[in-house]
Amino acid sequence: MESASSRGAVLEYRSDSLLAVPSGTFVVLPCSGVDATASWNTTTNLAANATFALNNTRSDPLDTAQTGLAKLTWPLGYFEWDNSYWKAIHNATGIWELQKGRLLGEGVSVAIFDFGFYLDHDAYSCLDGSQCRLLSGWNFADNDDNLLPFSDQDFAASHGTEVSLAATGGNKFLVGPMPLGNMLPVKIGHNKAKKFGPDGERVTQLSETDFNSSDPKDLSKAIEFAQTAGCHIISMSYGPPTSWSSRACPVYLDEVADNGYLLFASPTNDGEKGVCTLTLQSSAQKVIAVGNYDSGYIPSFELVAKIRLEDARSAQELRFGIIYSFGNVPFGKKVLRLQAFRSEQSTDVTEPYGSDLCSLQDYDPDLPVRFPPRTILLVRVSLVRKRNRLTGEYCLDRVNDLLDRGASGVLLWTPEVDKQNVAREEPPIKHEGKPVGWLLDDIMVNLLLTALSARGSDSASVTFPLTPKIMALKNPTSDGPGLHSTSGSGPTWDLKFGIDIVTPGTEILLAEKGGYGPGSGTSVATPIAAGGAGQVLAANIRRDGKIKALSPDAISLFRSRMIHSARPVPARASQHHLVANPDHPSLIVYEPPWKTGTGVVNFTNMYFTTLELSPDSIELGDISAGLSRTLQLTFRNPTDKPESIRVRHHPGPGQYQITELDLSGPYIPTSLRIPTYFNEFDEEDDYDMNLAAKVVISESEIIVPENGEKNITLSFTLPDLAPAQRKRFPLYGGFIFAVNQDDDEFTWAYFGLAALSGDTPLLMREPQLRWMKVAEERGFQDVPKRDVVDINKSPESTSTDSTASNTSRLASLHVSLASGAEFMAIDYVLADWKPGKQGGWEYPQVLGKHGYCGSIAYMRHIDRSPADPRFPGYFNKVALDGSAFHVEENIVKKIKLESTTENLYKVRLMVLRVGGNYSKESDYEAWTSSQTFRIVE
Repeated sequence: MESASSRGAVLEYRSDSLLAVPSGTFVVLPCSGVDATASWNTTTNLAANATFALNNTRSDPLDTAQTGLAKLTWPLGYFEWDNSYWKAIHNATGIWELQKGRLLGEGVSVAIFDFGFYLDHDAYSCLDGSQCRLLSGWNFADNDDNLLPFSDQDFAASHGTEVSLAATGGNKFLVGPMPLGNMLPVKIGHNKAKKFGPDGERVTQLSETDFNSSDPKDLSKAIEFAQTAGCHIISMSYGPPTSWSSRACPVYLDEVADNGYLLFASPTNDGEKGVCTLTLQSSAQKVIAVGNYDSGYIPSFELVAKIRLEDARSAQELRFGIIYSFGNVPFGKKVLRLQAFRSEQSTDVTEPYGSDLCSLQDYDPDLPVRFPPRTILLVRVSLVRKRNRLTGEYCLDRVNDLLDRGASGVLLWTPEVDKQNVAREEPPIKHEGKPVGWLLDDIMVNLLLTALSARGSDSASVTFPLTPKIMALKNPTSDGPGLHSTSGSGPTWDLKFGIDIVTPGTEILLAEKGGYGPGSGTSVATPIAAGGAGQVLAANIRRDGKIKALSPDAISLFRSRMIHSARPVPARASQHHLVANPDHPSLIVYEPPWKTGTGVVNFTNMYFTTLELSPDSIELGDISAGLSRTLQLTFRNPTDKPESIRVRHHPGPGQYQITELDLSGPYIPTSLRIPTYFNEFDEEDDYDMNLAAKVVISESEIIVPENGEKNITLSFTLPDLAPAQRKRFPLYGGFIFAVNQDDDEFTWAYFGLAALSGDTPLLMREPQLRWMKVAEERGFQDVPKRDVVDINKSPESTSTDSTASNTSRLASLHVSLASGAEFMAIDYVLADWKPGKQGGWEYPQVLGKHGYCGSIAYMRHIDRSPADPRFPGYFNKVALDGSAFHVEENIVKKIKLESTTENLYKVRLMVLRVGGNYSKESDYEAWTSSQTFRIVE
């Protein structure tokens, strides 16, 4: 052992990487990172639910002469090291095993629909043309070939670049599932929305074409372009937050999928807000909606720290590895001088912590004007989420101040108590090529600080290698492997699954403008799933030929096998309160199927299976058809050998979406709202294993004959709840597992609503008419207090578009939905109209009958545009100027209300329950304004 001593600090170093800190505690600090000769056990995995193993008795039908592995530059140690980051990410889904078997997506093209791309990024390998696999894309937002994002400054500017390379990237930093596949970039919008003024007037027009990527009329142009380019896989990591499979866009996407195309879509990242947090695109039944699985790992990079200590006898140099994470990739070899950050006025050189970034004030005079060149700072951040009350900035934003003053990089550290707040998005790094990241190992940090504060310290440096080792590090901000809490959830309001599978999408190393960095979300998980599908599709094309492999029937079977290959995700007790079933107290509690579908997809399982299973999933709907269901599962065996199958049922947890309190009133009191349904508080309701269906399987062990099929029957007894419980939107579900003689596992997911769709209140609170500023300017300052409000007729015409600009709009009707609604309408009615009045409603409405005087706005069922609590299309800036419209035989007619003193009107809102009858008034919730309106000239 070599040693060096100085006043105040003694550091001891061993050649076998064993270091002693001043307290005398010995710790192991690896110098060489990972063992390049380490063996890999394919049955060892990140989470128990995601394990898989290739059966050694089966042969890989791939052409073993393929040289795909040699065509690419891979991250260091990707196929050899146990703690390779990319192996940890792709092992859970079987992508790593398929890549090791040379399945790299060659010959398959995937279209990425997004808001712009930096196609000059080196990860596309197109700068020198050597491995460029980009197809010529198009910008449908502006109808030109400019695919760049609208703004470099917007937080989502790199989004298209990130998600496209998550599917197809392949270099020494990135591993997409199909690195030899082709990518078609399609720009379908801008990364900034259109802006409107306070009265609805358009202030900024960012799109010249008004292309609407959620309108089938426009979206079909982009999809036909992708089809013409030869893309049979389309990935869509965007979409408005609404959860209806019956809307026009999802119905159109289902038609596209039926014609032989694999469509992938991301749900929202609003899973913490509860159920039905999908996007319009992910609500389609034939589109594969992908949730975000958290592997529990983050990418990290090993750097080499050197500290030179001097004593009376000799100078000693310590070398050891430090792990840097939550930051940009430190690419390019460089050696930087390490310095503990202190403000200029600090005189206490023995202070081990230096200055705290969060203690600095704006324009702090103690902040050095310029740091020495080639200096990397070690900086303490005591409160990661501390904000400046005046500027609204987090103290981490000051990192850019340090870089502005010449620092060549910043290594951040924080006390253990604040590590859970470390986030990739903070700070926003404005300086390309300057490394900024976190040191999360307290022992390493203390070692560096102690050495830097020692008076015998002659110098300290950090070496960034030319090719960094990208290592898997346990994420200190994660609760371990499981469904990420923000992952958007099904079901749709019309009780379709919504989510089909989940793949890793948390802290994935991505290509961004100017470099690389980790990112998270369903937007990331979705292209990874699309890329994994590309791996298997490429093998199918080679095996069966393009015509057969890409036929609609083959693609339908492909989609089915993908869904059935998955395994459920165990629920994390740290995130949910689990209520056990006393009859099965030790039963594993999985995440509910409406949140994960069948679970973590396994492309290796999918690739090797020959079984054909149907249906893809089991949707039991509500209880309108009674409390029992009988369904059939079909197993088809196209091989010359019989298949032995064991089938079992595993109930998943149920969950109430409203707390168990009084719901007798017309609206839901604030105290009853919980985030899984109403997004009000910070805790989810229980996962209840007692809220479950009973399932009887007709045969639990079967033989599927060669070139034949076998059917079995599932008999469901649905939960029978009291009327009060049915109002709480009670969801239940579970899984059917099938295991063959090779121990390959397949999964069906099922779910249902243990109530009628209309049992839950539709309106969260009473709608409110809020008068706008323009009303005050016209002398309406006291309108909220008036019983009768006189409205001057406006000469301006009124549009049926509730978002159109109209300076005569005086009021905003705020509607807070508690659940989805099939239909919403706001009308003028005679002041004496009352809900529940005999004969008070008919549909379609007839002018002059039942008090109906004209429509102000409505969402038409003929357009398949039902309302959603999170994307309600609610009626903002309602025009109360006497103008209205009426639709008759799909023709819109503008009308004016009578302006006589005898005619008094009220505003009426009608909201139709899911599955309700349009002509039946009792299926609606109705509201009328407390104020009466009179039209005057």
